[in-house]
Amino acid sequence: MDNEYALAQWRQALRTAETAPAEKSRANARRRLSSWGQVLESLRSGALKLGSRTPVSKLPAWVTLEVLRGGFATGKPVAGGDLSEFELAFAREAGIPEHRGEIFAHAVSDGGLQQLWSALDSGEYEVDVPESSALLTVAWLVRAGDPSSALTIVETIRPFSETLRFLPARARAVGRTPEATWLEDAGTVAETLREKQAPEQIERMNTVLSVWNPFADRLLAHWQGPVAEGRFKDFDPEWLEAGRALIAEFERLAAEHPVPRRHKNPKENAATLRLALTPAIEGNYLPEPEQLRVRRAVTAMLERRGAPGSPELTSLRETQRSQASIPAFAALAHLAAARLGQVPSDAGIPEPALFAGSVTPEESAASGIPVATPLPGSVTSALRRSTLGSLDELLEAGIFPSAEALAAQSPQITARVLGEGFTDPVLRELTSRTYLAFRRRRSLLLLNLERQGQPEEIPWFAAARKHADGATDSRELARASLLWLAGEVLSHWPGVSLPNSLITELGVLAKSAGIKVPLVEDLAVDIFEGRFSRKFTEAFLLTSPVLSGTLYARYYRLPPADVIYPEDPTSFTRLCFERSSFDHHWCPVCAGTVVEQEKILTSHNMAALVSLGVVPRVGWRVAAERAFELAAALVGRLHGTRVHPRTLKELAQAWRQLVFCLSMLDSEEQAGVLAWARDAASAEGVAPTRERLLVLLDGLEEPEEHPMLLGWGHKKHWLLEVGC
Repeated sequence: MDNEYALAQWRQALRTAETAPAEKSRANARRRLSSWGQVLESLRSGALKLGSRTPVSKLPAWVTLEVLRGGFATGKPVAGGDLSEFELAFAREAGIPEHRGEIFAHAVSDGGLQQLWSALDSGEYEVDVPESSALLTVAWLVRAGDPSSALTIVETIRPFSETLRFLPARARAVGRTPEATWLEDAGTVAETLREKQAPEQIERMNTVLSVWNPFADRLLAHWQGPVAEGRFKDFDPEWLEAGRALIAEFERLAAEHPVPRRHKNPKENAATLRLALTPAIEGNYLPEPEQLRVRRAVTAMLERRGAPGSPELTSLRETQRSQASIPAFAALAHLAAARLGQVPSDAGIPEPALFAGSVTPEESAASGIPVATPLPGSVTSALRRSTLGSLDELLEAGIFPSAEALAAQSPQITARVLGEGFTDPVLRELTSRTYLAFRRRRSLLLLNLERQGQPEEIPWFAAARKHADGATDSRELARASLLWLAGEVLSHWPGVSLPNSLITELGVLAKSAGIKVPLVEDLAVDIFEGRFSRKFTEAFLLTSPVLSGTLYARYYRLPPADVIYPEDPTSFTRLCFERSSFDHHWCPVCAGTVVEQEKILTSHNMAALVSLGVVPRVGWRVAAERAFELAAALVGRLHGTRVHPRTLKELAQAWRQLVFCLSMLDSEEQAGVLAWARDAASAEGVAPTRERLLVLLDGLEEPEEHPMLLGWGHKKHWLLEVGC
């Protein structure tokens, strides 16, 4: 099964590498092709053990591996490969052989430690992978008077010193407050803008408007006189010379621009007039068959567009010239990218609006774009993605497009909380950067209920953490950060479940706050092994009493906690199977029905968060209304004969979130939201959407009389039958 997935990915990369129109897409596909080929070869040879925390037998769990889509490790360490430019520079400055083992040996010598201490104090280093902070940690420990821990780290990583890079790259000091962050740095935004290309269809249209239509007008004007006079021989010398000029002009234009069909096809009017020039000029006479075609072409063109120089045609051509002169989106995107070259590429921008102004005279002279041309909205939106500010400020500004985008930035909150335990600002910065680098690691495909690696398993990170001296009590900060982060997600995206990366950070914050709470991950259906770990049982035992007697419990027929036996690790798993539509023929859909029941029974962490005191900043009522709006939008997509299964799954998830939010309200507020939702549903323009929403709302008011909304199942979904 795993080999089949890897082979399918390899074949897809091969197709893209051979057929993608853009060279960059083909190049990316070639890299994926090579990586998936390496996975297949490693699986064939037995060098990779899929599903393990240590898929490469000779590499410990703390080594950062290259991981592809689906959690497949290629077997290649990210910190391996050829020597980097900064490693080569380090070796040359030290006068040692350009060999990774020699670089390692020099780095732990007196001279190397001096260089590492300098980098630590200046902050001019980069931790792109956790391995690149190992030697920095060794240097800090030596200076802090803990040579024993430093030696332990050196002996632990020495066996890998010839293959892995433990040296940090030199980098510009960060120079920003810990609270500052951004969605994308200026360099990433600039690269995205530089990659924009004008659609070929628009380019062709603008060429027709600005080049070929005026040329067709000149052909028409040239033949208009002979047709009106009925004279197709003994042409005036001036007419013949003008005809030769038109032929030469066509050849020049054809060399510079794609020729449209109407100028190539002999049956088209413009091509007829152009092709008739050659016999007329060569023989000073146009044969009768050609005369008839020219008359028809001229008559048709005059009727369609008017005579050259007429007010109607002049106005039309001015409008078309104006349309064609509008700068292409790609040109304005490239101009914005050039502006970003004025700022550091590895950080955000305090005021992106300063880079979103209209085209200046200097830029116009360099690019040919008219002065004062405004940047399109899509370009200014891209610039806003680099806004520098606190997470709170970016959320309020609407910079984060999704919960996943916020989750990607949430490790910065955790890193700041972890750093509060250190008096030494140098160690605080080093451990924060190491933690952030660890969180950038991609998750592995794990089986047998194994859990992903933890930062504490990194030897040098664990050694540094032992030097936390309680400079401040970080427990309250951790708790406050957890409540804020979860509350903001529920405020902005109440209709979606928490992303796994965010659940991870909330778990770390809870642990830092001294709170024991079972937060469960969103399980991938395609690798679900038919059993749940102990943590899911604990989550259900917490959820059931929290939601007892609520709308959520009635709608989803939530059983009491004593329906399972806590000491039996299989009890919760059996409950999920019993509530699902599993038919004893294992398949992804059957697995999906089981996992969906787990999410219902645990409320997918919502009850656990409420037990900690998490509340949406906007309040549960507004959160419920926003969840309903998402659900209504998803119901609106249930049209046509082919409804994507993902839409039903997202709808069921949004509805579950809505039911939970409603369950946090008293009966009066709950009734108010349901009345508002009915009014909103009744206003829907599409009858099936309106009817389906009203049926779903009926199910909330009379749960016992209606089926619950689920996203997984083999049969046609009952909701699709409504309104048909």
